[in-house]
Amino acid sequence: VFLQFVARGTDYQRVMGSQGLLELALCLQQEGKAGMIGLSGHDISVALRVVRDGRIDILMFPINLTANSLLREKDLLNTCLTNRMGLVAMKPFAGGRLLQSSGSRPIRPVQCISYALSQTGVSTVIPGVQSVHELEAALHYLDATEEEKDFSSTLADVQQYSKGECVYCNHCLPCPVIINIGETIRMVDTARRGILLELQTKYDTLLAKASACTECGACSERCPFEVDVISKMKRAIELFET
Repeated sequence: VFLQFVARGTDYQRVMGSQGLLELALCLQQEGKAGMIGLSGHDISVALRVVRDGRIDILMFPINLTANSLLREKDLLNTCLTNRMGLVAMKPFAGGRLLQSSGSRPIRPVQCISYALSQTGVSTVIPGVQSVHELEAALHYLDATEEEKDFSSTLADVQQYSKGECVYCNHCLPCPVIINIGETIRMVDTARRGILLELQTKYDTLLAKASACTECGACSERCPFEVDVISKMKRAIELFET
């Protein structure tokens, strides 16, 4: 049984509290209808509470190079290890940001996966891919050389992730006017390097454009990374619709 996207303190109470979803999961486990119980989230404080509670078997949490200097993430990793909790690293590419790095050397998928797997307590990693090419690049880790896996040279080029940066996870969805928010923001971020014809063409094929945004704010409330989605939509209009 997997309890997905426990992002805030209110989510914690709803899932882990009395008569919450965890109680149902534990009943299914006791009845032999479920094996292990997993949970995912993005907030370190909430994740630490989950691990210390002790009733979950597996935690899925973002682990990538952008958080290398965050002491609280190290605390989470060590706490998982101490409590013998399985730790699944998600978002090893930071939503693709790492692969778009403008540092002195391009960062390769193998290095991102190698970093995640090298962290204390990490059991496995689940990279997100959008194409066969990206899948093959990730699977190359299995036969990569130690030199290819070496990520030490990338650390100096990677800036620490900060709140407000989109990682295109689409936890903000569903949008009432069916805007693909993550993909739209990805295009806005990509446009920092210049709006190529291909990028404009891709935007033009979106089912709903940023100009359809009603500024209802539901997406911002759901976002675990505190992204100002409405401002991003306005920027998309400036870039692609004016």
